[in-house]
Amino acid sequence: MAKTQTMTTIPDFLIRRFKALGVDEGFGIVGDYALKLFDHLYRSGFPILVTTDEQGAAFAAEAYARIRSFGICAVTYSVGGFKVVNATAGAWAENVPLLILSGAPGLSERQGDPLLHHKVKNFDTQLEVFKDIELT
Repeated sequence: MAKTQTMTTIPDFLIRRFKALGVDEGFGIVGDYALKLFDHLYRSGFPILVTTDEQGAAFAAEAYARIRSFGICAVTYSVGGFKVVNATAGAWAENVPLLILSGAPGLSERQGDPLLHHKVKNFDTQLEVFKDIELT
């Protein structure tokens, strides 16, 4: 008898890990390039509490992490990601476990290096900024 393999989606994996860590909600400004992810999280019982801007969401998630041991901030690609750099660097400096969930254009959307909204310099600019935070 053949075993049936079940696929675990990224959102389902994240929700299981968040629940295991005792995290019941995240903070953020949901936006394009991650709308499906954020919608799946919400429909699965993991709400993203919307704040007035991304920086406020990151600081709220950082405060949540100090109380509950892990925080989650959800933002859109580039413009949202750049607004959470300050809070992320502060959390890194103080060993506060903060996860930034950010969307990004898919591989097919990057074909031919198009000029897409939110794109700064190249598709990996946001990633490179966050790598610099980690390495400081």
